[in-house]
Amino acid sequence: MNELLDSHKAPLRLGSVGEEQGRLIHYFSGEQDALLTAEIENRKTEPLDEVAHAIRMFRARGANNIDKRAALAILAGRLETQRKYLERKTSKADVDDIFHIANKYHIRHRKDQVSEDREEYLDWMFWNFFSMVRLLAALEARQNTMQTTPG
Repeated sequence: MNELLDSHKAPLRLGSVGEEQGRLIHYFSGEQDALLTAEIENRKTEPLDEVAHAIRMFRARGANNIDKRAALAILAGRLETQRKYLERKTSKADVDDIFHIANKYHIRHRKDQVSEDREEYLDWMFWNFFSMVRLLAALEARQNTMQTTPG
């Protein structure tokens, strides 16, 4: 089925893991989809994992801009819980940039000065937030390895 969708240049694929298995999902690219599928697979032991849920929401076949913004809010919320840690491990300016984007484009806060007319940036925001979530996981894994390795 995926070959047929690909031959027609449809931006959809059949999901292959977890709750997405057998369902039509939005297709980004082979490499990007492999990254998202691996992330969902790695998180399958936690059925209520918020990152996996955000990925499923964002790439669901029927996802509209409201769904995508909700998925982005979940990812931003995950980052918010570890904001101080991220600032110590990267730079405060980099972390501030991520939250500036989330605030300015109506992901976290809904103030009058917030821009709502940037729907074309939702995919770009998703990949930035997702990359930061992956960075956070890698930093935490490295710290855990260092703490458990005798030395």
